[in-house]
Amino acid sequence: EYYPMSTTQKRTYLICQMDSEGITYNMPQSIKLTGEVNVEGIKEALQKMIDRHEILRTEFLMIEGELVQKILPTAEVDFEYAEDSETEEKELMSGFVRPFDLGKAPMVRAKLVKREEGHILMMDMHHIVGDGMSMGTFTREFAALYNGEELEVLTLLNGPYDKNSCTLEIHAGAGG
Repeated sequence: EYYPMSTTQKRTYLICQMDSEGITYNMPQSIKLTGEVNVEGIKEALQKMIDRHEILRTEFLMIEGELVQKILPTAEVDFEYAEDSETEEKELMSGFVRPFDLGKAPMVRAKLVKREEGHILMMDMHHIVGDGMSMGTFTREFAALYNGEELEVLTLLNGPYDKNSCTLEIHAGAGG
């Protein structure tokens, strides 16, 4: 099933189509991790985030001249692990950040790099699915899931968007 994109998503999509190799709309961040790091735990927490948030497993397409989004039932996490104590952190990040294919979910990726002193977790999300505020929510929820916490169930009301404003309506609640 396809849904219309919001006005902002349409604008972002069209700009990205004009520069398919651009990374202007990427929202990368890196987090230095110290102490014991559970690599599989990070991957599992990221997968749970993709499973939890439909927008992260949404593909953005042009079908018969219409800009639409398609929410996939599942999308596999894009996660890499490497060991690299030599390369500068700035260089690691620039090598990690690359264009997203908006027609292929998920719209978030991560790479964990083991360093001589700890780890660096690099994450990148496309702006078509998030902004600074949602990235903060993403980081908090990801940390909670990694630490074994249970999160409130998210429910969607009135479909994936409000047809008048084309904004997502996500409500946390105890029900399904």
